Amino acid sequence: MSIEDNKELARRHAECWNQGNVALLEELLAPDFIHHDPDYPDVRSREDYTRWFAESHRVFPDFHITAEIVVAEADKVAGYWTWRGTNTGDFERPAPAPATGKPVSVSGMNILRFAGGKIAEEWFQADTM
Repeated sequence: MSIEDNKELARRHAECWNQGNVALLEELLAPDFIHHDPDYPDVRSREDYTRWFAESHRVFPDFHITAEIVVAEADKVAGYWTWRGTNTGDFERPAPAPATGKPVSVSGMNILRFAGGKIAEEWFQADTM
């Protein structure tokens, strides 16, 4: 796959989040996908990620991510992004908390590694403070 192909898959991954399209994750993520996120150390596999994705959309149904910067080299695409949403669902983790009804804006970075035309690995860091 070319760098441009990988950038397109990264764009589709962001659109998957924007559309809340959980079914598309199976197409985009490798079966042995690994996720690295210090805020969610229990989200590691494709199955974990799919659950986290669904939970995120339940808590923030209007979730929308905007890519601010995208850089690609070899088999990796790195991005700096901002996601916004309204907290209308109760949090179950990392600690139970009721919905606030307030808008939220979070910025962060991720690096996606591609193999065999799929996302094989993601390193993820968000400013959740």
